[in-house]
Amino acid sequence: MPEEIPNTLKPKVQMSVSGPNRFGGMLFEEFLPELRFPAGIKVYNEMRKNSPIIGGFLRAIEAAFRSAKFTAVPWDDSDEARDRAIFLEQCIDDMERPWADVLADILTFLPFGFAALEMVYKSRKGSHGKVMSKHDDGRIGLKDLVLVPHNSIVEWIYDEENDPNDLIGLKQMAIDISFNSRTGDDGMVNIPMRKIMLVRVRPEKNSPEGESILRQCYRSWYFMNNLEVVEAISLERTGAGIPVVELPEGATSIGDEQANSDEQRARDIVAQVRVDEQGGVVVPHGWIFTLASTTGLRPELFDLAIKRHRSNILISVLALFLELGASRVGSFALASVGRSHFENAWEGWASATEDVFNKTVVPMLFKLNGIEDYKLPKLQHSALAGQGLETTMTSILDLLKVGMIDKEDPIIKDHVKNLLGIPKGATQKELDAHYKEPEEEPEEELEEDPNVDDAHLDAPTNGFKQDPIPEAVTGEGASA
Repeated sequence: MPEEIPNTLKPKVQMSVSGPNRFGGMLFEEFLPELRFPAGIKVYNEMRKNSPIIGGFLRAIEAAFRSAKFTAVPWDDSDEARDRAIFLEQCIDDMERPWADVLADILTFLPFGFAALEMVYKSRKGSHGKVMSKHDDGRIGLKDLVLVPHNSIVEWIYDEENDPNDLIGLKQMAIDISFNSRTGDDGMVNIPMRKIMLVRVRPEKNSPEGESILRQCYRSWYFMNNLEVVEAISLERTGAGIPVVELPEGATSIGDEQANSDEQRARDIVAQVRVDEQGGVVVPHGWIFTLASTTGLRPELFDLAIKRHRSNILISVLALFLELGASRVGSFALASVGRSHFENAWEGWASATEDVFNKTVVPMLFKLNGIEDYKLPKLQHSALAGQGLETTMTSILDLLKVGMIDKEDPIIKDHVKNLLGIPKGATQKELDAHYKEPEEEPEEELEEDPNVDDAHLDAPTNGFKQDPIPEAVTGEGASA
């Protein structure tokens, strides 16, 4: 008999089992043991640090991200929404490190597959707070987005009791002595995911480790890396020829006189032959010394195999156009199409970064300031620098002609200025918000109560709630 299927439909209940293959906090999605976390971190680190090809296109991506302008776009055209957008940009500008440096940490998710950054906040109390700020309004701002080193993550923590598919934290091995006050006896610290901004590449099955963009080029990198070593050894050994000593008739062998034999002396001469300023050979009378050429694999065949693997590496990251100039083949049209695909990949990764930032950092920032509605600004980037700028501007002009874009819209103006790299400076609204004197209202005379401490009333609230923030969130109570 066929098995019974329940007739009751429960749309809000998940009946299937999802999530990555794992045992406890260790994931086993990767079938190659050498690329499985955490061993794969060492391999990917070697690939990005030692390979000029891989390092080159990763630098190109980072440079493109640094060239983009990240701005806060308000929820709507209301004054309140614009004030919130200004506040978000202030928080990004007021971080301990420049935004470009934070982006460099975020972009480690490309070679490693993921990047976990801890969100640390601070009280904006100017130069009087424990953490300095450019603003003195008592609000809660961003202190830093701290990268959790990939090689320090021990395992992922799931809610085994309630929902085994729910990722609730990560376990880190605190390798710095200054962290001992926050770790247990084993030197470990558990960080909740609500405090983590997790950026991933291709998070299949909602795996927290994602998948490195270098995964598909690992095999080609492995062969190319080993072929280059073999090529160097081959050229060193066969470039000048193989030393050959022909002994005369009657020469003694090793079996006759051991170390003092002619055969042993000839072997010593061959082993010590080198081609440099101190090179030279002295042979006894009657001996013949020559350098024989090899009939093995030709050097150009090594180069041909290495170029094939190099092309495969660039194909795997959609960057084959980088090879067109070096190989002296290909057309301008082919290079433009290839670059366009690469730039589309940039846009996808930039959008993925924004989505995570807008869903984790922004809501927490405004929640700490007493705002929990959905009318929050979003961080957005301008188009990354590239050859598609001319096409983009042509499209904008065409849309203006048919009236589909309002040229007086301040958001459109800012976006076009970002595309062209035109400096904007502070907007009039920002200047008004910063320099406008608050209107004085008549004060009511109240009878002073000596038992009431009203020092906290002196700090301006600017419409944001002034709740005490625990040190675990702001990070001010932690050691530097």
